[in-house]
Amino acid sequence: MFRYLLNKDETISFINTLYNNKVYNDKKNSNKEDIIGLFYDALFKYSIIIESNDYYDEFLKNIKYLFKKINNINDIDTGVNKLLSRLILDKIKTKDKAIFMDYIFAKYIDGGYFIHAYNNRYKEHIDTNGFNIDEYENLYDKFIKVQTILTKYNCYAVDKDFSDKSVYFTDNMKLAYYYSCRSPFYFYNMICGEEFIKNKDCFYEKNYKECLSNIKKVCYKYNVGTNDEKYIIDVFNEEWNLLNNKEVINSFILVKRSAVKHDRFSLEEFKKKYSNDDYYVIFDKLVDNNYTNLKCVDNISRDDIEFLDIKIRNEEPKKKVKEEIYLDEFDFTNSYGKVSLLLLIGSILITLGIIITILLII
Repeated sequence: MFRYLLNKDETISFINTLYNNKVYNDKKNSNKEDIIGLFYDALFKYSIIIESNDYYDEFLKNIKYLFKKINNINDIDTGVNKLLSRLILDKIKTKDKAIFMDYIFAKYIDGGYFIHAYNNRYKEHIDTNGFNIDEYENLYDKFIKVQTILTKYNCYAVDKDFSDKSVYFTDNMKLAYYYSCRSPFYFYNMICGEEFIKNKDCFYEKNYKECLSNIKKVCYKYNVGTNDEKYIIDVFNEEWNLLNNKEVINSFILVKRSAVKHDRFSLEEFKKKYSNDDYYVIFDKLVDNNYTNLKCVDNISRDDIEFLDIKIRNEEPKKKVKEEIYLDEFDFTNSYGKVSLLLLIGSILITLGIIITILLII
């Protein structure tokens, strides 16, 4: 259902707005990719847990409100948890917390997915052979040498144990999206990880010239010798060509939890610990941060794999449409008093203006 919702016209339009409108993507302690990742995460959870088109208009209208009016990404995240919790309660037709937990557990955990972000150029191989950890084509031997060279100049931009053959999964779409934008992460860090690098967006925009410029800045900053710099840039070019970085595509494999070895989550222990908390707190604790970095050491059969590719649609809006602000009985104001207060003050000022105008006319 995630793909279906992702391809709805109203979803595409909103994602486009998130990319292009600073009101939506310029938030405290975040960048544009963090905001997009938060929306994909909310949509992913909705598609698996709510799993119905019946509530989608309501979901999207409230999401628009949150993403536009709230200025802190952590507060937006809390608002999303409140929204999804309320929609779940509407669907299951009960406020019994045990049933609430059972429903989420069955949908998102017991029947849910682990996610691995990867570079799209490996898709054909995985589709044919399954996910075989030792068969990833890579330049690890050369990057070990790059790592040694940079360390010699006290630069630690390439931070990875290249002897580690394992890969990692998460059950958190926000985290998976973060890594998909920067896959492979060691390569991204080499190009954009240093604090003095200003253009950190160039890697996930697949901007070769800017990425090359950044790696040259790293070499210049650390006074890397001419021959060493040439080797680093040669490896950079070889890796760039290997990854076939032509399009901005975020690629994931989704694997049913039953296909990956992991410590089983104890719902009964969870109930004992959180049964007195608010619904949105329970929701947050239940679906997030349980398996943020699960080490996978076994190969995965093709039959257990689903592919998910998200191609960025970054087009300017054709027509500016007045946006509906939808706020139903679900109470956002408890957490966002500042927003409510500003709206209230604005309404009072407008009312005073009308009264003054009438008095002047009289």
